[in-house]
Amino acid sequence: MAGLYFIAGVGLPGAGKSTFLERFSAENHWFYWRGDEVRRRIFDQPQHDEHETHVLSRASKYALEAALKVGLSAVYDANIMTRASRERQAALAARYGAEFRLLWFDVPEAVALERAERREDTAHGDWKTYLGSFEPKEIIPRMMREIEWPTPDEPVIRLDGQAPYETQRAEVLRRLGL
Repeated sequence: MAGLYFIAGVGLPGAGKSTFLERFSAENHWFYWRGDEVRRRIFDQPQHDEHETHVLSRASKYALEAALKVGLSAVYDANIMTRASRERQAALAARYGAEFRLLWFDVPEAVALERAERREDTAHGDWKTYLGSFEPKEIIPRMMREIEWPTPDEPVIRLDGQAPYETQRAEVLRRLGL
């Protein structure tokens, strides 16, 4: 793949962001940053508070800059819920000449809820403990109210979060011109 790219995701928990982003980055040999994984490793009992968010924001900026600086395309697997956050990521990409795209994984609230509950049931070890700290029936409706959904003037690729991976992948590659 020619060019330098920086992609990030937005969507409800259970929308398929991490499933897609991890596989896509591995297939294309892109740097992959998974915010939940880093949070889980840094904080013994994550609180998802302002302090943790600040620490993770600084760590991700450092890691993503390092990847882009050496010419590695990057995937930022953290839910970028606000327009201001997306603008910061786009500015980071621009500093290194990377093309920024936001992948919006769109699923109905009921699908996200069912998937989030199933994910918790099938997790193992540390992930089971980490996911056990979430209550999907509380978090998903709150996020529906809090997410600043992308607008047409943003560099967004809207994906059907229920579509098969190959369909989503083909759309992303097409929209990136690859």
